Amino acid sequence: MRRRSRGMSFLEMAIVTAILAAVLGAIYALLAATIKGDDGLKARVEMQIDAARTLHEITSQLKQSGPTDLDNDGTADLPYAFEDGAAAGGFAWLAHSSPVHAAAPGEPDFGPSAEIAYKLTENVNGFPTDPATGRINWSADTFAIVVVPDAGGVNEVRIRRYDAANTLISDRRVGSYVERMSIETQATTPTLGPNEVRVTLWFRRPDANQKVQQYRSSATLNYRCIE
Repeated sequence: MRRRSRGMSFLEMAIVTAILAAVLGAIYALLAATIKGDDGLKARVEMQIDAARTLHEITSQLKQSGPTDLDNDGTADLPYAFEDGAAAGGFAWLAHSSPVHAAAPGEPDFGPSAEIAYKLTENVNGFPTDPATGRINWSADTFAIVVVPDAGGVNEVRIRRYDAANTLISDRRVGSYVERMSIETQATTPTLGPNEVRVTLWFRRPDANQKVQQYRSSATLNYRCIE
């Protein structure tokens, strides 16, 4: 005589449901971790791209600069270095609001941002130097690379241009989410050559899950305009 098959008991259904819930929970946790990891990876990749673009802009500018004696007293007046917008003395007109700092003491990106003002060469009658004296023809305009916060408190690297009357005539953003910028020369880092400059940028950027991602990038250049 054939026995009739019976359905699952309540206990068996409860066990199966519990196992299924555990498996689905594990799958969800794995997917959530993967998605969060992708958000962090995306933020880091975007920072790397931004770092490469920002360093290219900065180094392209500084390569065309060099020590500039504005008053012909034998001492270079530019480049002029200052920190966190605190320009002073004859360059007080370069001063600006300080960038926002999130790094804590002991962290590698903790500290003030170095900034720099400089001149670029210009061609006069088709020549970058004066044929009579051999001296470089420096532009009447002054340029500055600074780190300033935007309206939302995000630090931006900006290249500013001032005319001969020290009036700001151009203010171009070249990078964002910069926690700190350092500019080293032989005076601060003796291992650098006399005309070498090292620029380092530290980035801090929250990903889609508000986890802060960090990235550091550096480049070394040589001044090309030396008298």
